[in-house]
Amino acid sequence: MLADYVTEGGKLLVAAGPVKDGSLENLYGLLSDYGVQAQEGIVVEADRMHYAFQRPYILLPDMSRHAITDSLIEENYYPIMPTSTGLVADSSSGSGTVTELLTTSYDSFSKTAGYDLSTYDWEEGDIEGPFAVAVSVENSQDRYDGNECLAVVDGEPVSFVQRSDVVDLIEAVHGIVLNE
Repeated sequence: MLADYVTEGGKLLVAAGPVKDGSLENLYGLLSDYGVQAQEGIVVEADRMHYAFQRPYILLPDMSRHAITDSLIEENYYPIMPTSTGLVADSSSGSGTVTELLTTSYDSFSKTAGYDLSTYDWEEGDIEGPFAVAVSVENSQDRYDGNECLAVVDGEPVSFVQRSDVVDLIEAVHGIVLNE
């Protein structure tokens, strides 16, 4: 159901935590189609400035600018992410656009023991960070669907325009700039 939603132009905001028994195979399978891999375990922060309540698993991630987060940043809100799964986005693979919205510090790591962890210290077998703990996923179709293109001005989506209008505009710019 989620795959169909994204394929048809829907957008996802994903911030997943680990589950005690089992896994979120369907969600992780969908994310892998876009080059996002969920890491095993629970993310722990070693940087004191990036966790809350004296609990290294209650994260205070860095927030990136995006249409989803801009108002939070402008109002000086700080997200708190308890018990998170680390996400790693490979921008060179996948069929859409993935934006890391919330990220951990370079001192973070994932405790592969999950809920059975006995220490917040790094142990052999743990996975080095940093990680995204929230991502936005947009299908590449959001930018071009064959008949329409998404007009983007200063990096911000503005509206859909007919492809023929875009071609005419490109030809006009070439004519002016290149004297063609």
